[in-house]
Amino acid sequence: MAATPEILIVEDDAELIRILKAVLKKVELEPRTASTGRLALQELQDDPPAVVLLDMQLPDMSGMEILKAIRASGKPATVIVMTAHGSMEGAIEAMREGAYDFLTKPLDFERVRVMVRNALERHRLIQQLDAARDISSLITFGKLRGSCVPMRRLYERIREHQGSLLPVMIQGSTGCEFEECAQTVHESSPYSSKPIQFFECKAGNGGELLQLLSSAEPFTLVLKEVQELNAADQKQLLEYLQTTDSKSVRLITLAQSKLKKKVDSGGFSSQLYDVLATIPLQLPKLRQRGEDILELAQALLLDHPNRGIRTPQQFSTEVETALYAYDWPQNMEELNACVEMIVKFGTGKSVTLEMLPATVQQSVKGLKSLKKEDRSEFQSRGVVKPLWIVERDAIQDALKLTDGNMIQAAMMLEISPAMIYRKQRIWDTQK
Repeated sequence: MAATPEILIVEDDAELIRILKAVLKKVELEPRTASTGRLALQELQDDPPAVVLLDMQLPDMSGMEILKAIRASGKPATVIVMTAHGSMEGAIEAMREGAYDFLTKPLDFERVRVMVRNALERHRLIQQLDAARDISSLITFGKLRGSCVPMRRLYERIREHQGSLLPVMIQGSTGCEFEECAQTVHESSPYSSKPIQFFECKAGNGGELLQLLSSAEPFTLVLKEVQELNAADQKQLLEYLQTTDSKSVRLITLAQSKLKKKVDSGGFSSQLYDVLATIPLQLPKLRQRGEDILELAQALLLDHPNRGIRTPQQFSTEVETALYAYDWPQNMEELNACVEMIVKFGTGKSVTLEMLPATVQQSVKGLKSLKKEDRSEFQSRGVVKPLWIVERDAIQDALKLTDGNMIQAAMMLEISPAMIYRKQRIWDTQK
């Protein structure tokens, strides 16, 4: 698409085209035109516009055929249909096929300007949302993703020490993003251009560890399962770190809760622990990350290498509730497994509760029964109504006051008539 959002007028009346171009030029818009359906489809294929003003009656095909072609192609055009006065059924059908709104002839040109301006704003917002999906709405910092306050604090803590080569200890619960955090610390350090190596500690391999620490070549060394070092290995490592001035190796230790338990019970040197944790970093549990949970699940699903055309791409409201309600004892590891299950077994437009692991499903079942009991009590007292009922009542009241005139009702409610049609279509499916 061109840099400036464009408008395509599809109309066979030359005089109306001339007037529409003059009207839109006053708001600094230069529309393209097509006088037949064939030319319109060619324009849409070659250079899709932001907004299409589409006459429903063309010499070679109907506007409905073009509308269906736009919808089938997935082109991001916002379509406003133009229909003869009294052809309300055709306008409603066009709305069902994805039209944004409609205009009736003879046209109210001030309404044309307002509607085109609103359509352009809608197009701009859709582009922003698409871009956000592409790059993910989650804040990315190194190998970590998340926008919640605990994650922002972690990012800030890493930034505070990005010029340091002092030992770092990354603490957290089972299943947290230890290795991703270690990579992020490494990438934020003076050794970012040097190698990073992961070393799994075991009882008796302290000598191998000391040999690595004696390297003359600078690199980052990440210690995993450090609590497995025996007492002799711990003593040797502590002495080395206390007496050696070499800064060729930057140490990062990954520490799950079992390490602290071992320190508290005397099974791991508290002195060594303090040295390794010179700069402590805390990974938040997944259940502490609020809205990140849903956004991470969506990002993992969209980014999954095995996601196919039949894999669901969005989450039902019930699934969103379950994701928030579940405790996630295994943190990101468990969320990854949940998404794996969706990719493996899920089909359809939306992820449903049945596609989730049984443990995650169970988290929302208690909420459902409680919600059902509370709903009847609150509704009987008039305390709370579902939002869709509030909207429906407001629209029905406006229609009663205007004897069913949707245009007048929309003006009273300060919304588009198209919104009334959309809402009614949704409510019909809920009956």
